[in-house]
Amino acid sequence: MIRGLTTLCLALLAAASGAGPIYKTTDANGNVVYTDDPGDRPAEAVDLPELTIVPATPLAGPTPRSNEALPDLEPTPLVTLLAPEPSATLRSNTGDVEVVARVDQPLADGDRFEALIDGAVRARNAAGVFALTGIDRGEHRVSVRLIDGDGEVRAASASNTFYLHQRSRLHP
Repeated sequence: MIRGLTTLCLALLAAASGAGPIYKTTDANGNVVYTDDPGDRPAEAVDLPELTIVPATPLAGPTPRSNEALPDLEPTPLVTLLAPEPSATLRSNTGDVEVVARVDQPLADGDRFEALIDGAVRARNAAGVFALTGIDRGEHRVSVRLIDGDGEVRAASASNTFYLHQRSRLHP
């Protein structure tokens, strides 16, 4: 159906541009085909209406800025969560999970990372590598935030879901 409509649209465009007559024919599978070359198949010439052309309407765009100086803005750092990977399945009977994050620019004095599991801060450090323990089995969300010396969030990673598997409590 869509292929037929696409063919028809192309045929209309070709006809409007003066490419020649358009024919309607049927292929061996019974599909209607519009073409400028029907070949040896029986075909019927299609009378196409004149193409209506409407001139483009100019749109109001943003006004050009003057040559005034822009304020010096510090680029926002990008925090990337490297581990655990999205949808990772981890196996640890003691609930150990390694969380690794990196930032794309040097840290300022006082900057530190916070590792969050299910929205709760589990650890802080300046390295971005965490060895968390005591995580319960099941599905968890992990993310890392970059905190400045005043305790304000400068940037945060995307949140990844991971699954922690442990031995059964019934069959240790």
